[in-house]
Amino acid sequence: MKASSSKIDQDNGDPPFFIGVLEDISDRKQAEASLQSLVEGAAAKTGANFFPALVEYIAKALNVRFVFVTRALKDQLKIEVSWIDGTINPSSVIGLHTSPCAVTIHKGSFECPNLTESGFADSVVVKKLGAVSYFGLAITKADGQKIGSICILDDKPIRDIPRANAILRVFAARVSAEVERFEALESLRELNQQLESRVEERTQALQYANQQLSVTNAELARATKLKDEFLANMSHELRTPLNAILGMSEGLLSDTFGDLNARQKKALALIENSGRHLLELINDILDVARIESGKFSLSVSSVGVSQLCQSSLSFIKQMASKKQVRLEVIVPSHLGVIVVDDLRMRQALINLLSNAVKFTPTGGKICLDVKLMPIDETNLSAVSDSSHAIIFAIADTGIGISPENIDKLFQAFVQIDSSFTRQYAGSGLGLTIVKQIAEMHGGYVSVTSKVGEGSCFAIVLPYIQALK
Repeated sequence: MKASSSKIDQDNGDPPFFIGVLEDISDRKQAEASLQSLVEGAAAKTGANFFPALVEYIAKALNVRFVFVTRALKDQLKIEVSWIDGTINPSSVIGLHTSPCAVTIHKGSFECPNLTESGFADSVVVKKLGAVSYFGLAITKADGQKIGSICILDDKPIRDIPRANAILRVFAARVSAEVERFEALESLRELNQQLESRVEERTQALQYANQQLSVTNAELARATKLKDEFLANMSHELRTPLNAILGMSEGLLSDTFGDLNARQKKALALIENSGRHLLELINDILDVARIESGKFSLSVSSVGVSQLCQSSLSFIKQMASKKQVRLEVIVPSHLGVIVVDDLRMRQALINLLSNAVKFTPTGGKICLDVKLMPIDETNLSAVSDSSHAIIFAIADTGIGISPENIDKLFQAFVQIDSSFTRQYAGSGLGLTIVKQIAEMHGGYVSVTSKVGEGSCFAIVLPYIQALK
């Protein structure tokens, strides 16, 4: 009960009197309690539990049989959740234009005391549920777009529409937020499905590519094996007759089989030189094949630096003498031994020295200069066994190399100019082998050159003096 009083003053001077009023507010208190319960109960729910809790609380608070939360599609109305005679029902789709919800969404709010008389006799809520009265509010997004409705229905006139309006408005914004959140989650699920589908497609494509790669690798390995076998067989088949040719040529030139005249010796010398060139070419091809197959290995030992240089120079002395090219070697006396593969290092030095003689004109000069340098002044990484690098530099006064052609030098089967193939014999394999030998020793090859003045090729290695 609510009590109130008012004081009444009298004009004739008599004492004032009071009027008291007692008001029964039980219904209002009950309604406020119901609304508070509704707000607290629904607010505690979220996600999939929100809409079922909402329609149940609204139905109980307003004492109606039916509550719907709908979402407008293109030409249909999706009932997200409904309360029908005490039961939560799953979502369904009905026609938009035959439902009073369409009017609600259009107008923002809609009250219909008699659905049959108002033209909704064919509506599913009238035909299947027997609903008579209706009240609903539109669900509006933050941008003002109406996306659905929240409505109540009953088989008798709905009592206290203002109260129903107040309760539904309390939850309209929350319903809108939940619908938008649901749509966002739905879009996210669709995006995830698309991403999963793309990942699956790419995974399958990658698996197929890997299978194809495995097949290709197997075929490549087989082809490499066949190539190695072919080269091994061919090297034997080619070397056997070449050895006979070279041996007989040397024997004839040394007058082992009798005296020869000058013309015959010149012809035999040409045969011998051509045979040796062919043998060198075969050996280079085999070395490149070993490099590509990973079978090019080193056998290191302690080698005298001076001995290594002198033995390398001895191979090209005759060729240099014919061109009147002066040879000079500079090996400091304090340089003793170095741990390298003697055979491979001589092969690398002879290759560089032969190139120097080949590209140096008559009367030129070639210098093999060996020196030590602190390892941090080179491009070598720090090596624990040595603080210094040893440099074998071969400088000549030859034709030189242009800067744009230096990068081509170490590519197999490549010469910097096709005219060189005709003017200077060679396969273009030598420098590839030199580079590989240097790198296998933990070093590298550097080049400096100037056209018309000459070139300097340097093999830079860690200076290691003792075997581990």
